[in-house]
Order: sequence, then structure tokens, then C-alpha cells
Amino acid sequence: MANPFEKNYQKRSLVEKNAELIKKLETIFRELGFVEDAELKRLRQEVAEVPGEQYDAWRSGAERAVEGNEDRMRAQIGLLVAEANIYSSIGNSTAFRESINDAIEYAFQMGFDDVVEKLEQI
Repeated sequence: MANPFEKNYQKRSLVEKNAELIKKLETIFRELGFVEDAELKRLRQEVAEVPGEQYDAWRSGAERAVEGNEDRMRAQIGLLVAEANIYSSIGNSTAFRESINDAIEYAFQMGFDDVVEKLEQI
């Protein structure tokens, strides 16, 4: 008979890894200049808790945050990373990878080699 605690350990390990990834993504999108106000952060957390709910409101607010940023190109990449963060939170690895790949492609096109390097490590 398999050890029931082993499965729990593996699950906890995955949760811990996901928490580390989420924190890393938050650091990256902030470094890129994508800054969430309290309301936008609250909406992102709600979307992560209940997928589909509040996504449109979060996305609209995120677009406004990018438009108001001095360095809109980097902030747009930050938005893609923040979106990947949501997908990671809800366990959608396909959408997560697509958002990260979009961010890498955009950073590459803009000549942000430092950003490409950082994102490729994810």
C-alpha cells in the first residue's frame, strides 16, 4: 500500500513551487513598470480565486495602467507577465506558457534583451 503522506508531500511541494513562481512573476512585472493599484491587485486576486469572474474588469484596469505609464512598452510586457501570473494561479499551464512566450516575443521585438533573458529563465 502506498504511503498516503507521500502524495500530500508531493502536492504541497507543487503548491510551494507555484507560490514561488507567482512571487517571482510579481517581482518581474513590477520591475517592468506594470504597477497595480489596490483595486487592480484585488481584482487580480479575485480572478485567481474564481477563474472567469472579474477578468474583464481586471484586463480593462490593466490596460489603463499601461496607458498611464511613461515606459508603455515595458509596462505592456509587464501586463503579459501579470496575466501569466493569473494563469499560473489557476493552474492553466497552457495559457501561462502562451502569455510568457508572448512577453518574450514582444521583449525581443523591442530589443529588451535583459527582459528576454529573465523571461526565458521561467
